Amino acid sequence: MTSELDAELNPLVDAIIAVASLDFSRRVPVLGRMPVFDGIATGLNMLADELVMRLEEERALRARLLHSDRLAAVGQLAAGMAHEVNNPATYVLANLDFLARNLAKHRAYAQAVSEANAARDEARLLELSRLAPSVASLDESARLISECREGMRRIVSVVTDLRIFSRSEGQDETLDLNELLEVAVRMVKKTITYRAQLVVELEPLPITRGNRARLTQAFTNLLVNAGQAIAEGSPDTQRVRVHSSVLDGELRVVIEDTGVGMTPEVQRRIFEPFFTTKPPGEGTGLGLSLTAEIVHQHGGVISFTSTPGKGTTFELRLPPRIPVRRREAPPPPVTPAPERLRVLLIDDEPLVLRAYQRGLRDDFDVTATTSGGEAIELLRRNPYDSVVCDLMMPDTDGLAVYEAALAHRPELALSFIFVSGGPFTERTRRLAVELGDALVRKPVDFETLKALIILRGRREG
Repeated sequence: MTSELDAELNPLVDAIIAVASLDFSRRVPVLGRMPVFDGIATGLNMLADELVMRLEEERALRARLLHSDRLAAVGQLAAGMAHEVNNPATYVLANLDFLARNLAKHRAYAQAVSEANAARDEARLLELSRLAPSVASLDESARLISECREGMRRIVSVVTDLRIFSRSEGQDETLDLNELLEVAVRMVKKTITYRAQLVVELEPLPITRGNRARLTQAFTNLLVNAGQAIAEGSPDTQRVRVHSSVLDGELRVVIEDTGVGMTPEVQRRIFEPFFTTKPPGEGTGLGLSLTAEIVHQHGGVISFTSTPGKGTTFELRLPPRIPVRRREAPPPPVTPAPERLRVLLIDDEPLVLRAYQRGLRDDFDVTATTSGGEAIELLRRNPYDSVVCDLMMPDTDGLAVYEAALAHRPELALSFIFVSGGPFTERTRRLAVELGDALVRKPVDFETLKALIILRGRREG
């Protein structure tokens, strides 16, 4: 009898211990020998199923809350980020307008010279020679082009920061915390500088691993709070300071402000979800609770000190997570191809496609199409050395073109180069991770793209 009781009790005890340890994978067999034990076993199994379902719901809710908080932060920072885009956009457009007018003058001058030459009008040619464009005018045009490039780099930087901050949850990856702090600082800079001086002191940090989007969100939340703790009107006397360092072997980030500080009552509740001291409609009450959760998920600790009327200091300490370093062979030197490579360009945006053609036609034999379906037909009929293909297209996306091409010519696998402004589906996100150096992000640097076309296009032979 004792052995029978043990046989019934042991699985029940193991299941109870597992549930107490938050392991809900264990299920108790219902043996049908003792109704009492069968009832207990059924109840435990139902409880485990219910707990698993509740945990999944909680994970989904937390993911939605993280996304909601991120969107709220983007909304709060929108005006400052618009300023960061509109300023360079203003002088880029103004410079392009000036260059267009200048080009029209040069075209009119060239036309006049051509007509005078055709008419052999020496007097007119002498007159035109005094009106010839000066070297100074050409130098000015070159400066304007350089300014346009710099302005576009600034705009691209803002877009890149937004993409890092707002992208979907990804896997842990190798990263530098200072780079994430710089992204967060750039995003909040305009909203803070009207209230306080922004002081950034970043000491060199070892490379670590973590979730780029979540950590950037945590830093941004703390910076937004620091700025909002300071009233507008006296930026010269107020300060928000960001400091990173290594302390006792841990990565340390300090964000401090000289704002209003917090009362003891507020300090006791700041990490509670939905608790906020802001007026209705100005805060979700999730920022600090999610920030603490993100830090804890990375094995770290968040602490703070605050004095009413003097300010608040948050300190984050994260353990080092040393990435496994792979010994990679240096890339082979890229030398000009002995003969012109045949390149197929595929992009559904006609203006982008024409830009590719202009940038590549001096070095390669280029064929271009805006249709993924037409690209598949071209690949069936022509022996291209390299294919530059947009990843996201409406009719037939880059992956479909790739798969269709490989069905006819498997050797093209190493000759594809994908270009993307950002993967928007789960499938293309996974593909973007797998592609490695075969993925070039927009906007494209043409020297990099040329080198990659030569490198990958010559592998086939």
